[in-house]
Amino acid sequence: MPSVATVQVCTNFVVDVNIEDFYQFPVYDYEFLLIYNPAQVEPVIAYDGDFLVEPVVFTFDLSILGQVFCQGFTTAGGATGSGTLATIEFHCLGSGYTPFDLDPTVCFISDEGGSQYMPDTLIGGSVDQWETPPALVHLVPPTYTVPICIPFSVNVMVDDVVDLHSFSLKLSYTNTAVVDCLDIEDGGFLPQPTIGTHKLIDDALGIVEFDLGTTQSYGVDGSGSIAKITFHCTGAGESLLNIDDVSLYDSQGVAINRLIGMGSRVIQVGYWEPVKLQHIVEWPYPYYLVDIPFVRPSSPEGYEEVLNTLIDKGYTFDLADGTASEVTMFIEEEEVTGTVTSWWSSNTLEDGTRACMLSYEPLDETDDPGMAMGFVTNLLSPEQVPEVDPYIIVNAQPYLFVRFYWWSWSPIGRIVSYSYWWYDSHSHPNWFWGPYWWWRTYTKSYYYPYIDVPYWRPSWGWWWHWTYWRHWYWWSTYFPYDP
Repeated sequence: MPSVATVQVCTNFVVDVNIEDFYQFPVYDYEFLLIYNPAQVEPVIAYDGDFLVEPVVFTFDLSILGQVFCQGFTTAGGATGSGTLATIEFHCLGSGYTPFDLDPTVCFISDEGGSQYMPDTLIGGSVDQWETPPALVHLVPPTYTVPICIPFSVNVMVDDVVDLHSFSLKLSYTNTAVVDCLDIEDGGFLPQPTIGTHKLIDDALGIVEFDLGTTQSYGVDGSGSIAKITFHCTGAGESLLNIDDVSLYDSQGVAINRLIGMGSRVIQVGYWEPVKLQHIVEWPYPYYLVDIPFVRPSSPEGYEEVLNTLIDKGYTFDLADGTASEVTMFIEEEEVTGTVTSWWSSNTLEDGTRACMLSYEPLDETDDPGMAMGFVTNLLSPEQVPEVDPYIIVNAQPYLFVRFYWWSWSPIGRIVSYSYWWYDSHSHPNWFWGPYWWWRTYTKSYYYPYIDVPYWRPSWGWWWHWTYWRHWYWWSTYFPYDP
């Protein structure tokens, strides 16, 4: 993969050798021989893919012209399903057409005992090489990792085009079982207004076609998005989106030379979401925290609004009472980094409550909006009220009070508040599940209708885990939760 690609002379490109839908037995070893035209391209290096279970012993041989031999072996456990066996990087030497084929006599997969089996089907690919630098049509982002049930968008981009007036676009995506195409629309690069003359989405076959032109008499120069494709992830797995063909036309109706970039890879991970308090308390993924100096955050969105709400209620905050940490989380196939802060009020009001301000900001480039949240509670730790242990007396009511103030992100953009009293029928060890489920129901109900604002991020479950253990860990030692 990709089955067809277009590259410019003197540039590098990669070819993936994939295995698809294999469940007959766990695969421990693979080897293959890739045949190419040495007059047109030359191999640079080869890498092991993501199919075999790590650690993998990987070897490759580029010494024979026209051949690339790769072999991978693991002892960590066999793999089934679909994935990339190896990736080979090539350098384009000259213009023309170059087929890539797998040699059927040297292409095997092996089981745990070392028995070799030939694949049922071998599918090759090809590359077209251009001599002159044409306009480049490619997909952004080239790789997209997204949780199941989350909509996401891919843009079809054109770079360095002159007088673009209209285009005809054909795309395909390989794994229709895990991704559905919802829509394709104008990317906004052509002069407005535009008119679509053809649009086809065949989700069963994984085919998308789109023809669009401007009604103006002139075209556009430069780079931009010619089309935006919205997908919905329906299952865990990997799907490749390819530009099968694209035709660009200038304002005189003359075809513009174009270069088709490599396909886009979408990796869907089965995000894990808590369904009971045990899942929040016993977080299933590794993470680590490193303490850093506390600085009053100016973001994420809504932090100042929530903090000012607590100040208006009479709570005062001293920088000496704040703590901050950098966090690194490993969730499914993602590594997520961010900064969390916790800032207790320095005073206690007459009703016995203190306030606390919380924040989470992702450090890497991500569409996670972060978190701004505060709470007021009489559930204070023994360190804060050393004369009693625990502070909440179990033979008096109310036992516990907590009110959360959470900033609901744009496009809603407001403070949402929810209180919880722990008494009578509500005096249950799993009280923390109530505030979490209120928040979870709110985010799902109000954000899911917005296609571009998915309602779940991998860090959200961890956020509630951190909030629980950062502020109420001692409570669970007195009243253990029910698993």
